[in-house]
Amino acid sequence: MGLIKLLLKVIFVPIVVLIVIAIAIGICIKMRRDKKKEEEEVQRRGFQPPPVTQWVYPDQLQSPVQKPTPVVYPMHTPGQMEAGIVRPGP
Repeated sequence: MGLIKLLLKVIFVPIVVLIVIAIAIGICIKMRRDKKKEEEEVQRRGFQPPPVTQWVYPDQLQSPVQKPTPVVYPMHTPGQMEAGIVRPGP
């Protein structure tokens, strides 16, 4: 009896340990593949900002915002004034 128990322990325990180690390695490899696949999918999709929503207030429906008319100011460079091409204003 003692010899059979010893042989079972010598054979059975290492086999169980190897099976547990193989399962742990398999789970780690699967998690790593899933993580890489998810990262590649994120890279492929890229960044997509959320859609911009336009807020509409009740008073905007009756009177839309009017832009002021643009004002154009003449541009004078100091070189033109010194050359006498442009006379100083009043």
